[in-house]
Amino acid sequence: MTSPPDPDSTLRRERLRRLLSIRNLTVFTLIHCVAFTGLMVCAFLIGKPQPATFWFGFTHGVMYMIMIVAAIAAARLRILSVTSALILVVIGVMGPYVSAYELLRGRHRHEDPLPE
Repeated sequence: MTSPPDPDSTLRRERLRRLLSIRNLTVFTLIHCVAFTGLMVCAFLIGKPQPATFWFGFTHGVMYMIMIVAAIAAARLRILSVTSALILVVIGVMGPYVSAYELLRGRHRHEDPLPE
């Protein structure tokens, strides 16, 4: 015997699916690209001015950690494919540009989505 799905669990899952939509992940990744670009400009082009370099670096680090959690959760909810989530997590550490390209390109969609 299987019990009926918990309405609270279903509601939480739907809220999480809306929060982790491809659009939201793409916007977050593009903002992360801006922060990372600011870090690279500060660190390599204008002589590491403080506190700008610190804040861009801190922002990049925090946004990367949030992106890891979001990508794994999106893969578990089948919003992203596992391949796209791995690209965001593994290659994203060197810069968010690949992650942004992956999301903008649309390879996140499943060829054959599994039933829920």
